[in-house]
Amino acid sequence: MERDKELFAREFPQWRVKYVKPDMPFSYLASGGMTLRSLAPRFAFGAVRKVEKWLEPWMRHLAMFALIVLERSGDNEQTGM
Repeated sequence: MERDKELFAREFPQWRVKYVKPDMPFSYLASGGMTLRSLAPRFAFGAVRKVEKWLEPWMRHLAMFALIVLERSGDNEQTGM
């Protein structure tokens, strides 16, 4: 997200990025992704997720996906939050 932060702000001034949470580098691959059969047995996913949790400090570099939460500029003033 850092790479395109200025471009996003310029093209979508009505939105701001509230937070970005990188996620799932290994569990996605172990599950076979979108089209393949699972590469790992079902019971292994708990362990895979624990490894991902342990690697969280480096997730920014490892993640394949990210949860991106946007907030419309001015929403806080309109809703009184």
